[in-house]
Amino acid sequence: MDKSFHYMIMVNQSLFQKKVLDVLSPYKLTAGQPKVLDYLGKHNGCIQKSIATGCQIEPATLTGILSRMEEKKLIIRQTKDGNKRSLYVYLTDEGKRLQEIVNDTFKKVENEILGGISKSEKEQFIIKHFPLKPLCKWTPGMKFMFIPSGRDMFLPTLSVYETEKGADNSVLKHKILTFAGYEEKSQELSNDMSYSTRLIFECDGEKYYYEIKNTRPDEICEKNPRAYINGLVNLKDVDTAKELLTGRKIYVQSDMARVDDANSYSGYRKVSIPVNTEATITAIGVGSQAYPVKIIFQDSQGHSYYLEVALSRTNSGMDMSDFQGEKRMKYFSNSISFTNKKLDNIESLKNRYLGATVYPKKTLSAKRAVSLENKQMESRVHLPRYTILTIKEVRMPSPGSLAILTLKDKNGISYEMKVDLKYDVITRNNNYIEDLFGFEDIHKKYPGITEKRWQIISRGDLEVGMSTDECRLSIGDPIEIVLKKDNRFENWFYNGKTLEFESGTLQRFK
Repeated sequence: MDKSFHYMIMVNQSLFQKKVLDVLSPYKLTAGQPKVLDYLGKHNGCIQKSIATGCQIEPATLTGILSRMEEKKLIIRQTKDGNKRSLYVYLTDEGKRLQEIVNDTFKKVENEILGGISKSEKEQFIIKHFPLKPLCKWTPGMKFMFIPSGRDMFLPTLSVYETEKGADNSVLKHKILTFAGYEEKSQELSNDMSYSTRLIFECDGEKYYYEIKNTRPDEICEKNPRAYINGLVNLKDVDTAKELLTGRKIYVQSDMARVDDANSYSGYRKVSIPVNTEATITAIGVGSQAYPVKIIFQDSQGHSYYLEVALSRTNSGMDMSDFQGEKRMKYFSNSISFTNKKLDNIESLKNRYLGATVYPKKTLSAKRAVSLENKQMESRVHLPRYTILTIKEVRMPSPGSLAILTLKDKNGISYEMKVDLKYDVITRNNNYIEDLFGFEDIHKKYPGITEKRWQIISRGDLEVGMSTDECRLSIGDPIEIVLKKDNRFENWFYNGKTLEFESGTLQRFK
């Protein structure tokens, strides 16, 4: 898809106009009329030339727009101070009423488009502001709050540095610990040496440590890339969220939230709320280890609730795949939206996707029409990852958001498949169109990749000689990258897999 500046401006202007006209459809306003009403709300009683200039409308086109508005009794045109050469345009009472509605609509749509963050943008928002910090990459000065879970309350997590005895969790609970660095410990055995790593923390003038046995500091990422320490809540996520989100208008996508309850053993109770509840974030607090950010929000009726969400996975011990199923709604991108989903009507969704160039993010089952002995027959096929397709038709066979896509590949072969144009936070539908497809011609994005290599990538396989881009496309981003010798050599670590590169070319993998 074209990402040039002029193209994006053109597309967004078109989408904005369509969105405004969709919202204002009950008032029978046509293209150009909302813009004129908005301008007259600020410059009532101006000449036509001023309207044309202010609204960027050709004078001849504007004459037609004003004539239709006059027929609807939204405006009147009349001379002023005996000057018969110029007509001045005034809003009628009905025009003023509609102008207020238009002004409110503009604000709502602008807030949605300009103030909102799309799914991919939300992911970038997280990557930029809430980067993953694996245990092996912690730096001195990082701060954590110790909040052990109920089941871990009586099992020592940290040890006292001076005595090497387990620290009392009840003493450390809700205390802030500052990471002070790593310490390698060695022990001579009968015929070998045993090594361990201690992560040192400071709190209230005392030193504590967490020990990882049989591992040296530079081996943590390789041996246990998802290592974590029970009960430590990363305060950097909390502080950043407080700075960026406090006061932000949101639309809650979860159907359940929490309220404080002193009579409950957990200290809270769950309550049902309508999906897409409009609310304002009033405060940010400390949550739990896996879901460190406690988002406190207030709805339009003044009721307060909160959600605990994951923004980064620092010290969570979780992989991205863990944010599926019941955990999906605890991930920030799924639990919170900055846009009103109700404004996404089906017709605008159809227009959004029609004509788009897409590729499957995973192998997808589709229906293909074939001719056999002059008979039209259908067969089921599997479309490999990264197959370049164009959406030629979007059909809605029944009310709702389910659609049948007609897709065509570069050879002109057509396919059909059923998708959902909207994500349903209640049923957590697994056929949401943007979960299934990427929206661009990814082959053009990587022109150096051969067709043969694309076939390997589509299967999720590797071969010696692949570039770093090709490896990422095939098996995803690594958990950790280690650079060696002037950055010419680098190792990529995945769960159970290691890739070794020289000058950006894959040399071996295991």
